[in-house]
Amino acid sequence: MRARIRPFRAADAWTCRRIMYDSIHVGAARHYDRAQRAAWIDSPQPPESWLDRLADHVTLLAEEVTAEADLPVAFGTMRRDGYLDLLFVRPEVIGRGVAGPLLDALEEGVADACPPRFHARASLMARPFLERRGWSVTAEAPQTRTGVTLPAFDMEWIVLGSEDAA
Repeated sequence: MRARIRPFRAADAWTCRRIMYDSIHVGAARHYDRAQRAAWIDSPQPPESWLDRLADHVTLLAEEVTAEADLPVAFGTMRRDGYLDLLFVRPEVIGRGVAGPLLDALEEGVADACPPRFHARASLMARPFLERRGWSVTAEAPQTRTGVTLPAFDMEWIVLGSEDAA
């Protein structure tokens, strides 16, 4: 797939939320049951704080480039301290090489802040993707939302040459 990665614009907020919703409710269906998916995100409707959350991070959107139009297929957000907050891909393009370049671009987007490590709370779907990229699980970190437990993992990737890395 030929994808173009670009900075987030406020007009993308609804699209990003829809990508997240579909990724969880369709793409993650074999990893999480219906109650877990609903606890994770119960509606494609963005919460009031959604735009602020996206604008407060380095947020990028990946678009599939076609002759007809550019179709948004993935987005990701990363804090300046290297925390990967969100990385979601439309279910129909999972495994087609979009997430890797998007994560690379997010890492480059925070490079000026020189984080000593990249870290995330990863889902069952994100864990193998991040492990293939050299990230390590540091702890199991299940989340409880509305009384439902979601399996998750704290993960990190130490930036080579970082003086702060242990």
